[in-house]
Amino acid sequence: MKTFALLIALMAAPSYASSDYMHFLIETMDLSRSPEDLIIRGETIAKKLYISMDDNEFFLEQNHDESFVAQTYLLKNRFYFSKDGLTFSTAFEEDNIIFELEKLKARNADIELSTELIAIQADYLEANTKEYKFLVENIDMHCKTDGEFTSDIDIACLRNTTILPNHSKKSLIKIENLLSPNTSQFKIDLTTESLAIFSDRLDIKTHSMMGRINESQFQMSEGLLTCFKDPQLKEMDFDKILIGCLKYSRLFGANFTFRDNTINARISHIDLQLDENSLKIHSDFSQFYADQEETIVRGLRLKCHKVNNSESSLNDKILIKGCLKEMSLSLSQLDSDSKQYLEKENKDLIDLSNIKNINFRIIDGHFTLKGKTKLLFRVPLTLKGHVSYDQNAKALDLHVRKAQVLGISATSLSLYLLRKFLSSQSIEIRENKIKIKL
Repeated sequence: MKTFALLIALMAAPSYASSDYMHFLIETMDLSRSPEDLIIRGETIAKKLYISMDDNEFFLEQNHDESFVAQTYLLKNRFYFSKDGLTFSTAFEEDNIIFELEKLKARNADIELSTELIAIQADYLEANTKEYKFLVENIDMHCKTDGEFTSDIDIACLRNTTILPNHSKKSLIKIENLLSPNTSQFKIDLTTESLAIFSDRLDIKTHSMMGRINESQFQMSEGLLTCFKDPQLKEMDFDKILIGCLKYSRLFGANFTFRDNTINARISHIDLQLDENSLKIHSDFSQFYADQEETIVRGLRLKCHKVNNSESSLNDKILIKGCLKEMSLSLSQLDSDSKQYLEKENKDLIDLSNIKNINFRIIDGHFTLKGKTKLLFRVPLTLKGHVSYDQNAKALDLHVRKAQVLGISATSLSLYLLRKFLSSQSIEIRENKIKIKL
């Protein structure tokens, strides 16, 4: 039988209690919750397990830098390792997230916990609870613990943490929540160059980001994201982190795409800012796709009033409510990829495939749209009306009361412009109103 260096000793010196320490060199760990007895158990293949806690020291290491296999399980608030009839356990905090896990996997992980920091280098880590799936690849993570030993990684790493790639230039982070009636549905995949967590914000430099929130899908390349984080946040709650991003955030991206049941857009060099009172979006070049037609927008400038989210869960329609309170939108030019015309009452045709100097304003639901379109020369275009949000139907109700563009009906002009940006399947006409499903 292979020999082991195994030491389990009670240490009288109080210095060990003041400098509790754990160090694991793991080749693979594969634990899952048993359906029979609900115990989390599995197998760990490691090169080193070292624990010094409350004057107790445990050290397990194979000679000649070889690996050993230890049966591993979690019971109540203790973590057990068993090898060749010898079993050692160490207590973790009762509210430690590790005891909520349904599955835990690791590959080539170097894990160190001390009174100064939590450090994790790993090729692969996967942790699943009943609510969340969390996966990272190629990370080098350091959390400062401010002189206090803890194994509560999800709490300690909310204050002062950096995550960098371990080997190559990029780390992969995947987060997904599972079906729950009390939370928003989201999935986020990040390929990051760096991620930093501070007391009051998150900073992410990403090579690519993609995901979904409820019915909305998004993707971004080469971006920088800063998000507000509640300094009082005491546990890893991704819904509350997203709520923080709605309170304050700044996003720069080379290319940003957004798609839901209504909109399919690709925005180049996006600059998006959310603060206490407003939402702002700037882009010099954007593309909108609706019914297999492309519309190019140049010089997009959007500013909306922002309604603060008082709800405890994420409300992805909160921004719409603010924009209906007050909004200003300007587009220097709108171009369609095919010529389209609307017929005047006198049978002349107006080319609406190219509209310039578009300005759209909403104040308390009342809107005005102005622009310049082309007949033989540029002619002014004006629309006025009212827009409201039907929360039960999750739709916008648009009532156009007035149109001024040389004899074109208000409804025809409104439908034409809406179909430049929105899927026709999301638009319904009811008498003199237009309903836009969101």
